Amino acid sequence: MIGDEKTDQSLRRLLKQSRLKAEEVGARVADLETARASTSVLLHRLTEAVRAEEAAAIGDGAANLADLARYLEGAAIKRATIKLTCERLDNEIVVARRQLEDAFIEMKKLEHLLDVSKRVSQRRRNRTELAAIEDSARMRRRG
Repeated sequence: MIGDEKTDQSLRRLLKQSRLKAEEVGARVADLETARASTSVLLHRLTEAVRAEEAAAIGDGAANLADLARYLEGAAIKRATIKLTCERLDNEIVVARRQLEDAFIEMKKLEHLLDVSKRVSQRRRNRTELAAIEDSARMRRRG
């Protein structure tokens, strides 16, 4: 029942678990964003390496064109793999951010319930104290 000590204790426990979950999900979002940034850097470096190889092959003439073709095939496969990794990370980031939003919503709900429970408990104590004072006053009047 809202307003009793067991309920408050349970709500505090749930709130603590909810905060821990939010921290874990927040850390996961940060890790995913770091991985995504690293993957983007990797893609950029691959693009630069391909340009450098193309420039070197043009400078060497026709002798290295077969090597360049194999290199470009491998680079295309690697680029496609890196792009798929970027897309997968983007999707995981979206899911993790939704989970983080859900965790914050859950925390806010639990904080609200705990606050309501504390207010109900305080009102109950106030009523009990008032009833005790009124009983004392009645007893004094009686005699």
